[in-house]
Amino acid sequence: LQYLNTTGAFTSTCHPYDQGDHRSHHPWPQPKGSQVCPKACEDGETLAKTKHFGTKPYNVPHNVTAIKLELLVNGPSGTQMTVYSDFGSYKSGVYWTSCGLAPPLGTKCQAWGHAVKILGWGHDMVNITTWDNVTNSTKHTLQDTEYWIGANSWSTDWGEGGFFRIMHNVVGFDSAIGAQHPLPSPSQLLPGSHGQRPSAEEQLRRAHELAARYQ
Repeated sequence: LQYLNTTGAFTSTCHPYDQGDHRSHHPWPQPKGSQVCPKACEDGETLAKTKHFGTKPYNVPHNVTAIKLELLVNGPSGTQMTVYSDFGSYKSGVYWTSCGLAPPLGTKCQAWGHAVKILGWGHDMVNITTWDNVTNSTKHTLQDTEYWIGANSWSTDWGEGGFFRIMHNVVGFDSAIGAQHPLPSPSQLLPGSHGQRPSAEEQLRRAHELAARYQ
């Protein structure tokens, strides 16, 4: 998000995202080709016209109501999560994991950091596994459970068509949400700016200009 604020990013038509092949890269795909910044758009558009910026990013409080309000008012946000090896084989349903939990319920799993998009929320019946200290065994209970809806970047053949549902307070998914608002592209704000980021004052002035045209 900070990169989008200070450097800017190109549209997917200018430089399409290559999601890799999830089926041939277990448990997660690797982007194909080199990761060198493009010098020209694949669709023939100039870089200056397609480059976009975002406002200064801000953190969304780790609070269910605050997160829902952010999504409802401003739309999807980005978040970070700990990805364990079992997430690569997720197919459907509400995801939760025993990886990283304390024994005896917890299991050791390989872990990575990952960034995804949070889109919305819902609830469903989920078979929850807990540890019963009386019987010294696991116990399975069907519970009405709230979840978040996330979008991954591992192609549409992963998960629920590229999307997933995840239980609240799991793998840090809802504790590191960042958001920002899009700014008009430099070509809209400063014709002939060659992709240079305009000043905050100029952004505001031109944004008011654009808004006035549609009133």
